Amino acid sequence: MKQRRNPLSHLGWLGFLGILGILSGAVTMLVFFLFFFFFTYRAKIPDELFWANVHKAATRTLAVNLTLTCVTLLGIYARGMHYRLGIPVEENGVYLVPAVQWKQALLFAGFANWVLIITICTFVFTLMYLNHRERRFAGPEDDPC
Repeated sequence: MKQRRNPLSHLGWLGFLGILGILSGAVTMLVFFLFFFFFTYRAKIPDELFWANVHKAATRTLAVNLTLTCVTLLGIYARGMHYRLGIPVEENGVYLVPAVQWKQALLFAGFANWVLIITICTFVFTLMYLNHRERRFAGPEDDPC
């Protein structure tokens, strides 16, 4: 009988995006090196407990992502209401953006990067923890060796 490869192991290829982070200097992309962890699932048979752990990790990650995204958007919105963002003005064919609006865009981009980093870390580390807990409580009869 041919053994199927675990489909979650294909996420490991996303780890190579971390190399783009090194080459481009984008620090946010370095978090993609965590995806190399998924190559360890190549030999793991995807049973019901495995998929239950993936669902637990995905549910926790979705909750964290939605919470952080809402907090970020509300914070950026509140800051924008407080500082009253201006309207770009045209001078000699060039649009000048007010400094407050430029800072607002940079803050949003920075917080969006942090939300991405925390989301990826939440999924990977939750899955690592659940995998570790599964192996720790596995009995000697479950040991493949």
